[in-house]
Amino acid sequence: CGQDVLTRRPGESVGNFASRILPPNTELAHKVLVGSFGPSNKNVILLFRPALDSSNYTGWILVPQNNSGTSYQKIVLPPMEEIPNHFDIAVSSVLYANADKDKELELIILYSYYRTGSGEESGHAAYIYDWNGSEFAVLREKGMKLVGLKTAAAVRRRLKALGY
Repeated sequence: CGQDVLTRRPGESVGNFASRILPPNTELAHKVLVGSFGPSNKNVILLFRPALDSSNYTGWILVPQNNSGTSYQKIVLPPMEEIPNHFDIAVSSVLYANADKDKELELIILYSYYRTGSGEESGHAAYIYDWNGSEFAVLREKGMKLVGLKTAAAVRRRLKALGY
């Protein structure tokens, strides 16, 4: 279920909490982060994929449900649209920035991709996730404006140039 409530043990680090709740036979696609965007200023971001697989990531956002940080609502990000197992995906950066006209920050995941066996050079793209009050939606058109950018700094410059 995409809206589970998960409990963090007293004194448990965010990293240990993440390791404990990840599905079996998966590994992190990026280090665990805590960020201020969308529903909270202390969201836990988990990006993971099947173990020994460099394809698409799955994303969970854990939103704190209390001030003590022991109860979190799990919200599943919309899945990547790349064809699974056809691309090597490497998450290069996770940032929070305004990518639309509302005041809330969006979650932006910058990644490189390589079409397996193609012999082509890797490309760079981004997923922009916007909180609509009940779930995250992908801002596809805005994400297309970030294609080719390799760093968080380049993304921030482009967003500023676009008036965000």
